Amino acid sequence: MASQPPPAPVISERGVSEWSAGAMTETTTRTGAVRLYDTESMEFILSSNWTLRLEGIEDFYEVLYKRNENLEIQYDYIIHGFRVKCFSYDEVRIVGLVKEILDQLVQDEAKKGLETSCKVTSLEDWRKNKFRPGEEPKIPRKYSFPCHVAVCKFQNTWEIPDHFCKKGITTNRMLPESALSQLKRLTGATLVASSDKRTVYVGAPRIEVVDVVKRKLDTLFRYFSLLPKDMTQVVEIFFHSEGDRSAKGEYRYVADGNDRLLRSYILDRFDWPHPDQRYPTVFHKGVRIRLNPNNEPWDEAKSLSNTILPIVKDAGAKEEFGAFTLTNWRYPAKGSVLKPSRTISNAFTTRSESNRIAHRPTLGPEIENWVSRLPVRDHKGLNSNHQTVASSSSDIWHKLGCDDGNREAPQRLSVGPQLNVISQLKPSATQDQSNEDCPPPPPPPSPPLLDVEPITSLAQDSSVEIPNSNHIAVSSARDSTKQQTDLRSFLGDKSTTNMGFEQPKSKADCPFELLWNKCRSSYVGASLRPVEDQSKNPGLLVSRLAETSKPRVDRNSEGGSRSFHMTMNQKAGARTVQRNVFPDLDPNMITSINKSLENLLAPLRMWSGIVDLRIDLGRFCFLNVKKSRIQEAGDDDDEKHYMLEQIRSELNKRHRANEKLYFTRVLTTLGAEANYIALMSDNNGKPMWKRPSDGRSSTFEFICRRVLEGNELNFVIKVDTRDFSHKVRVFKPDQNCFMVHCTKRVWDFRVVLSASQELDDTCQQFAEDLVGSLRVTPNHDRIPELEISYNKSYNTEILAVRTRNKACCTAEVNVANTSSIQQSPHKDILRLYISEVWEMALLGGREVEQCTQLKFVRYKDNEHTDIPLSWYEVSLKSDNFCAAFKQNEELELGNEVKWTSKDLVHSGTIERLVQKAACMIKNMDGVGFWNDNRQEGLLRRSAKANSKKGDTVNKFW
Repeated sequence: MASQPPPAPVISERGVSEWSAGAMTETTTRTGAVRLYDTESMEFILSSNWTLRLEGIEDFYEVLYKRNENLEIQYDYIIHGFRVKCFSYDEVRIVGLVKEILDQLVQDEAKKGLETSCKVTSLEDWRKNKFRPGEEPKIPRKYSFPCHVAVCKFQNTWEIPDHFCKKGITTNRMLPESALSQLKRLTGATLVASSDKRTVYVGAPRIEVVDVVKRKLDTLFRYFSLLPKDMTQVVEIFFHSEGDRSAKGEYRYVADGNDRLLRSYILDRFDWPHPDQRYPTVFHKGVRIRLNPNNEPWDEAKSLSNTILPIVKDAGAKEEFGAFTLTNWRYPAKGSVLKPSRTISNAFTTRSESNRIAHRPTLGPEIENWVSRLPVRDHKGLNSNHQTVASSSSDIWHKLGCDDGNREAPQRLSVGPQLNVISQLKPSATQDQSNEDCPPPPPPPSPPLLDVEPITSLAQDSSVEIPNSNHIAVSSARDSTKQQTDLRSFLGDKSTTNMGFEQPKSKADCPFELLWNKCRSSYVGASLRPVEDQSKNPGLLVSRLAETSKPRVDRNSEGGSRSFHMTMNQKAGARTVQRNVFPDLDPNMITSINKSLENLLAPLRMWSGIVDLRIDLGRFCFLNVKKSRIQEAGDDDDEKHYMLEQIRSELNKRHRANEKLYFTRVLTTLGAEANYIALMSDNNGKPMWKRPSDGRSSTFEFICRRVLEGNELNFVIKVDTRDFSHKVRVFKPDQNCFMVHCTKRVWDFRVVLSASQELDDTCQQFAEDLVGSLRVTPNHDRIPELEISYNKSYNTEILAVRTRNKACCTAEVNVANTSSIQQSPHKDILRLYISEVWEMALLGGREVEQCTQLKFVRYKDNEHTDIPLSWYEVSLKSDNFCAAFKQNEELELGNEVKWTSKDLVHSGTIERLVQKAACMIKNMDGVGFWNDNRQEGLLRRSAKANSKKGDTVNKFW
């Protein structure tokens, strides 16, 4: 035996050696290996006092092949015996089988007379004939293969080199049962994997088929040889400090003395298979990196509300996400299409048979461009005495990115009165970094002034809604200079800046204050230029007021001086002039990400399945940080202030595993903030994204868990709400991530590379049955009711059901064409996906025979104290990457795609994506301010033992 000396033979009366079932190891016997299904490779020797001649050996193989056993048996002339390979769990059975065949062969020859037998000879005669290596008769080559391969016309073997076997690459990893079956179907060859886990036996009717199989096996082997060893969840952690590399930071508990921060941190329960074990950990042990360049004490900035101004002015904002309002998005109905024997019982409705909704996957009326339907507050509060001067024939033009004269203009609003808007001017001084190669735009025409009355009537008479940050009332062209002077005088106002989407005030409110509230954020964008430059061109001033749609803070206003450059726990000080010692985006970070991605993408050229690369916006924190490293509330120890590079180095050593890091994609629960993200502008006031009318989709998501033989498989069934097509994907944590912590910002982002394969036929059949049973009933409650039914024999449970509405925004950028010899630049489309996720509640369920029936509706009330009714997630993707990865979905097992990792990475797309993400994070500090996960009860607060009155210290741990 390969792993130990063979047992001493015991000679039976018939002359065949007996096999002794001795101990395999100290802990596992051979009989125990059967029970444990041990796949350890074993080898044993079958020999006797009788020696087989050539004809006897051939007879032995022929009898063995008739038993239809794919055994690996080689005859060794030196020891005049058979070397047999098998798995340890099958050793007992195999030994009994070959021993029986050999014993029967000797007994049959003994009856005829061993002296004259041409198949069997005694050991003494074998020695007398002096058989020597090289002089033994040749056994036919086919007998060196398992029986299924031996019967083929052509046979061959494929082996893994020894040094790669030592690295852990085996045929078990390369060719699991599903992959082996798939390769057989694709090539028509016969394949048998050896028990030694390094050899594959190939049989085929033509030699060309053998060559194809070996080429595919070479490709699969190259994929596994390129895989990084011991891949963890996070590849590397980076800090984005916006050019400041000399600042110090410290570790702080997420909820340490900061209720607002704790409540704003919302987690998705189903980011992980078992959230009950992981979800509370963030609140009990979550640690954030707090930027502290001046060693400021904790008490000066422990409240989030003292440092961050919200995008939405108050927590009562009920504004909906403009892409999916009830008036412009419909869910088509669907009825069950199950076979009669498995039709769902009508257990949840009392509607008559004639009133049941048939399966008609058709949409409602033509949906208008959701760009023009983003919500706006009621304008009844605007003072009617404000005079307006406008042109009645103005069109709405969205000039984004690299728009040129040949680009088609967006459509006009098809309902309501004609709108008079201010044409947007593009900044001439600086351009967006992601569009630096774009040609300068043509000079715009003279901008007309905005008419408030048509906007008011439009908001009242139709569902068309327009962001209120663009609405400015001005008196007249003659008074524009006076208006400018009045607005400039407001810069000294010391009241808190009114940000974002505001609640309208009644007509009794002061029109002076109302006008200031409506235009202050836009005016600040224009007032950043020198006053004397603005006063020269009053028309340019008004145009720039309308141009800026994102909230900004006046540098000269005391109330607005709270800087956006801060972490969640601390204000980083008033915004000052950058010294530009370092670039805003660290080039070393881009270089490192590109280098790692190139290595990670290399094996995926042979990956047959789903490949995805995206950037998620969100927030992450660290878990299981040593308590001795953490700066607690009331304990401002200077020794616990570390350079950011030192913190990053420490995190990359100890906090790259799943159990030591958490990332949440939930940004906000307010539709108004989703509208703000869709309309976001860069630092130059130029809109970052276009919003195409066809950029919307919706899916029903069924998160499932299947338990088979003690193993769990989590997967997601995604059903398109329009045509009810479906996809099945493995549900697992993203393995390859690059975490980027923005030390001066509220939010972070991560670059994610994921790969998954198609699931087995059982999961696919379960999905088909579930989608076939799906019944969709639209209602007037935004989200339709869902009814499903499935057979309990699948051993699958539904963990959660969600409705995901996804709006797509686009931006065109220039990237390098590395696959071309000239490497001429070409265009790439970056896509921003804003997902509106609705959690569905289980309304009722029942079991009918072997069938489980469930009904889901959206939550009417927040029954779960720690999850919202709906929330918004944001991710970024590249069209070039998506088009390349489409090849993987259509890739045949054992083939390679056409794209190369070098071409993808060095095109510059990754840098463009990171730049876009960083620019968005820079303008999102106020997003999520009003989030509330209702987790205050997790704060365990205690006072010092001998603390005096008024000396209580807030402590979390």
